Amino acid sequence: LSIAVDYFDFEVNDQVDQLGGDRIISECYESDFGFAFGSTEPLCGLFDRSGLNLGIDNVRDSFINVARQTNKGYDLTLRYNVDVGPGSLNFYSQFTRQTEDLQALFEDTAEDFNGRVGEPEWVGETNLTYFVNNWSLFWGMRWVGDSSSEEILGGNTVTYRGDEFRAVRFTDDVFYHSFSASYDLDNGVRILLGVTNAFDENPPQLTFIQSSNEYTMVGNSLLTSNYDMLGRRFFANLTWNFE
Repeated sequence: LSIAVDYFDFEVNDQVDQLGGDRIISECYESDFGFAFGSTEPLCGLFDRSGLNLGIDNVRDSFINVARQTNKGYDLTLRYNVDVGPGSLNFYSQFTRQTEDLQALFEDTAEDFNGRVGEPEWVGETNLTYFVNNWSLFWGMRWVGDSSSEEILGGNTVTYRGDEFRAVRFTDDVFYHSFSASYDLDNGVRILLGVTNAFDENPPQLTFIQSSNEYTMVGNSLLTSNYDMLGRRFFANLTWNFE
C-alpha cells in the first residue's frame, strides 16, 4: 500500500490576454466592483458611450496584463496491489480538493471561482485492473464533484416576460465509467477492446443565461473540459511489440 498527499499552490502574474468586446461589456455590467456608469470597475473604462443615445460607441479591446491568478489545493493518491485468486489486482485512486481558484484581471478586482459551475471543489478517479495469465481486465470511474453559481447569480429564480421561474444554476455529482479487456498473444500482439462513458452520461443541463460569462453552454449543456460531450463510445486497439 502506498499513500501520497501533496499540497499545490500556483501563482501566475502578468499574463497577457485579450478579453474580447463581449466579455468586457458583460463583465462590466455583472461586476461586483462597480457598474457601467460608475468608475470603480476598470473594465467599464474600456468602452465609450455615444453622446446621442448613450449606446456603446467604442470598445478598446487591447491586450492587458492579467494582474494575478492563483490555484491552491490538495492531491490524495492511493495505490494497492494484492494477489486475488489466480491473478493480481491493482487498485489506484486519486482525488483533488481545490481550495482556491482566484483570478484578478486588475489588482483590486480579485474573484474566487472555486466551487462555481464548471469549477468543482472535488474531482477524482478510481481504477481497478485485474491481471490473470494473458488477460487484463479494467474498470475505471471518473468523478466530477457538484458545483453551484446560485450565490453569485443572486439565487435560483429568473423572471421571463413577467413570470418567475426556477433556474438550474448548479451541477450534481457526475460519474463516468469505463471498461476494457486486453489479451496478450505469444507473438507480442496485444488486443484491447473497451467502452468509454459506458452508461452514456450526459453533461449537466443548466438554465441558459444570455450575455453572461459565468459559464459557457452549448444549448442547455454545460461546456467545460470536466464533462464528456460525446457520450458512450467503443474502441479497439491492436499493439505489436517487435522485441
